[in-house]
Amino acid sequence: MGRLREKQVRIGAREKKVVATFVRKIKEYRLSREMRNQRETDFNDRLMDHLRQNPNPLDVSNKNIRAAQFVGEQFRPEFYVKHGQHYLCCVECKRLTEKAAKGRWKEGLSQALLYSAVYKVVVLVLLDFTKNSRYFRKFGPGNTVESRFAAKLRVDHNIYIAAVKPYD
Repeated sequence: MGRLREKQVRIGAREKKVVATFVRKIKEYRLSREMRNQRETDFNDRLMDHLRQNPNPLDVSNKNIRAAQFVGEQFRPEFYVKHGQHYLCCVECKRLTEKAAKGRWKEGLSQALLYSAVYKVVVLVLLDFTKNSRYFRKFGPGNTVESRFAAKLRVDHNIYIAAVKPYD
């Protein structure tokens, strides 16, 4: 007998609109250079407040987060968004600095892949404090290797990458 068939996760038209709004709101989040030394939990709290402060607030929470189990360990994202009664997507944030950008990027990507087994959509938020905001530029518009990689993650795994840079 072959392998058991896995249930296919589909995202409906309404859910796609919620995810598109969610990702757009994340990209509108404003950072300043002075924030680069703050803890990641401070960023998470501010980002959740930002997502709740709009005409159509999103149901964002960091309470009772569903964990992903892997090799006997539990992994939890920063927060999630509910649509109706269901968990729609989760968010993993990584602060990228010049010294730790590569390691944090790899860590965030592996966590996002892990969470994609539990949540319909995963949003990997890169808080880019690198010199010249290189991750923000590479994951922006254009036909770069990075933007093609992000598109493949979006299509194959429902993982969205939202890079945010300081405004000053």
